[in-house]
Parts: sequence; C-alpha cells; structure tokens
Amino acid sequence: MTAEEFEIFWSATYPLTVPLSYKMRVDYSSRWFRIHSLPESKRYPSTDEELGIILYRQNTMITDLVGVKSDLLLITGEYDYKPSNSTQGQFLNDGSFSHLELTKLKHIELDKLVPDPHLPDENRPGEVYNLFVAEVSWQFGAHDSILKDIANWVTTAMFISVAANCVIAPYDGGMDVLVKDTATRNRYKEKYGDWLSKREDGM
Repeated sequence: MTAEEFEIFWSATYPLTVPLSYKMRVDYSSRWFRIHSLPESKRYPSTDEELGIILYRQNTMITDLVGVKSDLLLITGEYDYKPSNSTQGQFLNDGSFSHLELTKLKHIELDKLVPDPHLPDENRPGEVYNLFVAEVSWQFGAHDSILKDIANWVTTAMFISVAANCVIAPYDGGMDVLVKDTATRNRYKEKYGDWLSKREDGM
C-alpha cells in the first residue's frame, strides 16, 4: 500500500480521527472496548508464564476478530520534533520491525490535535509523530516478537483489518479494539467479559 492509498483509505473509513489509538478510542467511543492482558489488570509480565498469558489473550482475540491468514496493515511510528526524511524510520530498522517493508506516511503534528484532558503532557510544542505502514499476514503466533516488545513498552504498533473494519492496538497492559459498530462491540465484550477492565470507563 502506498502512502497515497493509505490516506484515501483512512479518510474514507475513519474520518473523525488520526491513526493514534488513544485518539481513536475517544473519537469512536461507541465502537471501542479494551481487554487487559493479565489477570487482575496487572500491567507488565514478571515471568515467562505471564508473558505466555499475554500472547495467548492477544493472539486469541486478534484471530477471532480478523481470521486466520488474513491481510492486515501494521501501523507504527516514532516521536520526534521534526518530520522524518527516512523511509524506514530512525529506530525501526532494528528489533521486531526489521523484517518488515515499511512505507512512510504523512506525519501527525501532535500539538495541533485537540488536547485530551486525561493526558495533560500529551502534546509538546513542535512534536510530531512520524508514521509508517507495512502490509502483513496474520497468523496465530506469527507476530509474537512485536507483541512482546509492545507488552514491555519497547515499541508501539496497531493492526488494521480493512476486510473486518477493525483496528487492534496492543499496549503495555492490554489491547484497545475498535470494531465496525456498537452491536459488534457489545458482542465481543460479552464474549471476553473475563478479560475486560473492571473500571466503569472500561480503561
């Protein structure tokens, strides 16, 4: 997918927001839900067994949402104070993204976004988020290296299924999911009720 094709897709499918999970959950709140990756909402794994629980929960839910051997878009990025001139990113050449063919997208000017009252330090003057996209094929366990890095707050990424009309954004502690409508959201929340946050706001 070219940068131009992505812009057309995004503006047609998610016109109210930008490709940042914390913005999407606000701008499409009626279609959003969150699971926690560990029992009792523990944030980070401290044992291999707990890491296994994280990978099981996230692989299970993503596979349920998009199916097996499905085509996805992987979105990742880097914070900086200037738009990147690199087609692969300053830091993304190493680690769990090194095998991917990344395409540079239009950067996001963070200080021009509507401030989120829950994130007082969110926008710093002049800060940008340099975005990149890669086309990947989803299979259970195939992207565990990326999920492990996200779980340990080494990197960030989200998966987009064009066919299923959903966005899946793992983070260090759980996974934000945006589906096609409220009815679909409610169905998944009921199915995975044991993995949901106990908080009233679902966070």
